[in-house]
Amino acid sequence: DDWAREFEKYKQSPEFKKTNLGMTVDEYKFIYWMEYGHRMWGRVLGLYFVGPLAYFASQGYITSALAKRLGVFFVLGATQGMIGWWMVKSGLEEQEFSYDCPRVSPYRLATHLTGAFTIYTGMLWTTLSV
Repeated sequence: DDWAREFEKYKQSPEFKKTNLGMTVDEYKFIYWMEYGHRMWGRVLGLYFVGPLAYFASQGYITSALAKRLGVFFVLGATQGMIGWWMVKSGLEEQEFSYDCPRVSPYRLATHLTGAFTIYTGMLWTTLSV
């Protein structure tokens, strides 16, 4: 069974060994689907953003200045995906001290959250400027 195989891999992680030792396969499935949904949501948003952007820019429906600004937001969104991966990776690494709980780096989490707020604020500013 694929779930059992993936769960066995997860059991080797510091997070499982130090904080989730009693986790069941069903609990693992829940966190798996939450993370998977988050990643897919980001990808779908990216496609829904870049598709119309490319169309409207190519048809001349938006100015080149606006197209460039929206292109920057697309790149920032893609960067968010990479920052998210970098953040999650920090939670899978072995901790420096034996008493440390495996957690994502708070600095990386803050970077990811700041990026999201920056994109949101920039998009709101752009919307109000059009």
